[in-house]
Parts: sequence; C-alpha cells; structure tokens
Amino acid sequence: MDSGFTYSVTSNLDTLDPNSAAAASTLFGGMTLFFLCFACVMTIVWILITVWVYKDAQKRANPNAVIWTVATFFLGIIGLIAYMLAGRNQSAPQK
Repeated sequence: MDSGFTYSVTSNLDTLDPNSAAAASTLFGGMTLFFLCFACVMTIVWILITVWVYKDAQKRANPNAVIWTVATFFLGIIGLIAYMLAGRNQSAPQK
C-alpha cells in the first residue's frame, strides 16, 4: 500500500559552518569554565562563613555554637543573617 507519502530524514550536519560550530564550542566551554570557577569560589566562601560563625560563637561563649554552625552550614546566607541578628547576642549564663 503506497499512500504517496514519502518520509525523508535529512541532517543539517552537511550545512553546518565549521567556524560557527567552533565559536559555539568556545563560548559554551568558556561559560562552563566560568560557572565551574564561580561554584568553587562560592563553596569556599560558604565553608569559610560556616567556620567563622563557629569560631565567633565560641569566642563569645555562646552555648549554641554548634547549632548556629549547623544552621549556617545548611541555610547558608539565611543562617548567617539569623546568627548576626540573634546568635551574637547570646552568651553563657554568668556564674
């Protein structure tokens, strides 16, 4: 049964300009490298902020230093802001 319909698969690879393919490859490769570097820097900053919160809470004799550290680790900037607003004012009870 011939319906008169022909199906043809063509590829655009024959008409692909090698210069535009190289430019696209360079562009996306550069963007990938940028985002990879950005992610590494942000991870280092995140860890440094978490360490700073723990050391600052210990220095201030905060009884919840570990809780603030865990909160900052998991919540990131939100945990840091919460610590700056509430956690820095906490201290161990005076004897």
